[in-house]
Amino acid sequence: MVGYSTLFRDRADAGRRLAPKVAALGLISPVVYALPRGGAPVAAEVARALDAPLDLLLARKIGAPGAPELALGAVVDGDSPQLIVNDDIREITGASPEFLEAARQRELQEIRRRRTEWLGGRAPVSPRGRAAVVVDDGLATGATAKAALRALRSQGAARTVLATPVAPVETLAAMRAEADDVVCLAPVERFRGVGAFYDDFHQLTDEETLSCLRAASSTAEAKSSRWGQATPSKTGMVERMEVAAEHLPEIDDPAFAAAFDRYADRRIILLGEATHGTSEFYRARAAITERLITQHGFRVVAVEADWPDAAAIDRHVRLKPHRQMETKPFSRFPTWMWRNAEVDPFISRLRTRNAGVPSEGRAAFYGLDLYNMRGAMAAVLEYLDKADPEAAAQARERYACLSPWAAEPAAYGMDALRRGIALCEHGVAATLREMASRGLEHAGHDGELLFDATENARLVADAERYYRAMYFGSRESWNLRDRHMFETLQRILQARGPASRAVVWAHNSHIGDARFTDMGAERGELNLGQLCREAYGDQAALIGFAGDSGTVFAADEWDEPGRVMNLTPARADSYEALCHETGIDRFLVDLRHGQNETLRRELREPKLERFIGVIYRPATELLSHYGRCSLPDQFDGFVWFDRTLAIAPLTTSVRPGEEETYPFGL
Repeated sequence: MVGYSTLFRDRADAGRRLAPKVAALGLISPVVYALPRGGAPVAAEVARALDAPLDLLLARKIGAPGAPELALGAVVDGDSPQLIVNDDIREITGASPEFLEAARQRELQEIRRRRTEWLGGRAPVSPRGRAAVVVDDGLATGATAKAALRALRSQGAARTVLATPVAPVETLAAMRAEADDVVCLAPVERFRGVGAFYDDFHQLTDEETLSCLRAASSTAEAKSSRWGQATPSKTGMVERMEVAAEHLPEIDDPAFAAAFDRYADRRIILLGEATHGTSEFYRARAAITERLITQHGFRVVAVEADWPDAAAIDRHVRLKPHRQMETKPFSRFPTWMWRNAEVDPFISRLRTRNAGVPSEGRAAFYGLDLYNMRGAMAAVLEYLDKADPEAAAQARERYACLSPWAAEPAAYGMDALRRGIALCEHGVAATLREMASRGLEHAGHDGELLFDATENARLVADAERYYRAMYFGSRESWNLRDRHMFETLQRILQARGPASRAVVWAHNSHIGDARFTDMGAERGELNLGQLCREAYGDQAALIGFAGDSGTVFAADEWDEPGRVMNLTPARADSYEALCHETGIDRFLVDLRHGQNETLRRELREPKLERFIGVIYRPATELLSHYGRCSLPDQFDGFVWFDRTLAIAPLTTSVRPGEEETYPFGL
């Protein structure tokens, strides 16, 4: 779990905190240089705040003759690569000019190879006449940063700045002789290594590092050129969007979540996301949800996750006894959707909050989805083994029908289609009916356990139908799945009592009213948001989230490993482009009836809107990820983040100090 003795949640968090301190220097014509790999996410946030270009500053150490671990000097990348030599070490080791030149050429060749491999031969950004800001995720000795600063000065930088979240006091003292300005959030006397000051300090991959660079490329260039054309002057609609857009502070600022209090009188608040792999969407939903729980009495968090997997989190956050699961929670594709560094601290905070209130006032965490049929069957059998061994034996026999496809349930649907029969439908439906009938017999006896088991039995029955329906067309399977999510939400609210209220996290495609999208108008698909509006009317608030460019975590194909990808800037004929043209980084536009009516009328004309799930295919983005929608009819509110970063997946191993019973500790 996330610790509380650290200073920064992750490198991006450190960058967001560091950026205002650097911006306060009032730098003229700044350019930001990241020391890879760890400096890239920090530098990306600094570059964004400064509206400055970002580049990687590649450096290669030169080891002393006969003692390669001893730093004789370094070659530093740039428009005119520099050799920085430690004269004291050269004198001690007797390194000859020939040795230095040979080493320089060798390491320079490696730098060029890496720049070509990583950046496709992109020319370095010159510091000449500019304020050069060197950023790392933390300093120990500062040797690399020192070489970088000297090289940038030699290349003509008008001013040099070193910016780092954390460093030893003595290192900072030495660096002040190398840079015009040194900015450090946390000078420390007792230094324990950079990683000790971060909750998440995982080793960045090349792709993560370079995605930060690509996502934070020159904002000036992005504003002057979009899809290869100059940005036109703002239209009337853009100006009206700009007026309606309510600027939002940073997500960590309490005022961010407070902006959503206008929806707090609803019974259900559905919070969306344009992708399953964007950090800002998860962190924003967490902040809003925590405020709704602590300030407005919401006690249910229901998410687009499988019931048995989410139940493991629910037991954890409500301090209920741990139950060993047959299959580890959140271990099926896509593992990163809930097992990530954005959800992890939210769960920790929810458990901490719940520990301070009576059990009846604790907020619960539920899953609405139906994919994990195997985990649901195991949960039903576990309950019946204790409650009714005879019924357990009968259910086990019925569920055995599905066992050949347990690891690959989609294959069940194909086999059922080939044979022309619903192979296991009768058995799983019978078990569900019997479980549901137990509700009357056992009411008040083992209520929550029975409710959990019955929902798992319902998941098995609906999943059996879902995997058969998916081969008859997307509409049938989609509608079955979203009806299952809606009906599960209804039963949760019913079980929690008439005063219960819920926050729902799901993709925009599930929570935006489908009737006002081409998925509903042309394909006959319904969704969770539509069903909530039809059942609860104005007691349901549908809030979409979207962004323009940056990075996203997704996979190329189903069941393939996820990775950080560049998010292509939105198409010029989309709602996203309209939001981008306002030039506002973060905002909320209120789309409720009676609010911003002129803009709502104009926005009602359908435009393209982007939807990215766990698969992202930039090469076919129009066909794969866009649909036509009417934004003000689809949502009651729309949240905008112009440039976003990918989520950080968690490892699948237990971290030091973490209980093995924690849902994300595999």
